[in-house]
Amino acid sequence: MRLIFSFLLLMTMFSCNLAKVHQNKLSKKYTKKGFQEKLFVHDGSKMNYQEGGEGETVVLIHGFGGDGKITWESAARYLVDDYHVVVPDLLWFGKSESTSEPSLQLQVDVLSKLIESLKVKQVTLVGISYGGFVSLGISLKKKEVIKQTIIVDSPGMTYDISLLDSLFSQNDVASVQDIFVPNNGDEVQRLFDIAFYKDKKIPGFIRPAVYELYFSQHHEQLSKLLASLPAEKEKFQQHKRTDFPEKVSLIWGEFDEVFPMAEGHKLAKYFGTDVQVVPDAGHAPNIEQTKIFNQQLINLLKAAK
Repeated sequence: MRLIFSFLLLMTMFSCNLAKVHQNKLSKKYTKKGFQEKLFVHDGSKMNYQEGGEGETVVLIHGFGGDGKITWESAARYLVDDYHVVVPDLLWFGKSESTSEPSLQLQVDVLSKLIESLKVKQVTLVGISYGGFVSLGISLKKKEVIKQTIIVDSPGMTYDISLLDSLFSQNDVASVQDIFVPNNGDEVQRLFDIAFYKDKKIPGFIRPAVYELYFSQHHEQLSKLLASLPAEKEKFQQHKRTDFPEKVSLIWGEFDEVFPMAEGHKLAKYFGTDVQVVPDAGHAPNIEQTKIFNQQLINLLKAAK
């Protein structure tokens, strides 16, 4: 029994160290490309962000399932040679937090203030999944400074929330919170299974460490953010197309299980634009097909000049 306990303790310590080693390697990759980690403070909210590069400003906004640094590692390092890149952790993700009541509007307000603090004339927003909703909110609030909004696998105001019922039934859960706010390592694996088109298995002994590192904090706040989305979507629907910036572009994973490709086409029709399809990718095309995604992203940025 003592031998078994010692082995389990050793495996737990090893998995925690492995997760922290990965996080440290990630930080070094950003530093090597000239990024600096900064903190923006506004009215009880603290928003951590990475900033690097020179040129036109691109703000990369993550969704649920991680923070800014891990979500955008490939794209941020790809863009920073030619652009001024900002990668925030949304409130209650990564190192960001707030004393205010969780809401999409709060994310929009605080990130808008961060963008104001950058003192730049124009900004391109790139938002994936939940970050797409944040991007649309900022596009409405700061339309005059938004050069382009690039939405990645996020259905915005055209999405039929009732379609989530099929996702729930397929995964034997009762709500969207059960999927996107994991409570343990096994539920982290379930989130990965839904988000990625190709199998992305996390070894069983590492799952608890991944959960502790990226998902263990702020469960109540994150659940409230998700629960408020249907009402937030209805607010978007009250706006006309002309209320948004003229240039809105879309990138979508071909086999997205969370928001299927058909939802991308619906949103594209609303904005009068095309969808850039990332083949053999699910809800996280920026991670599954980094080269293709990064090339599509840079093409959209260059086309807007």
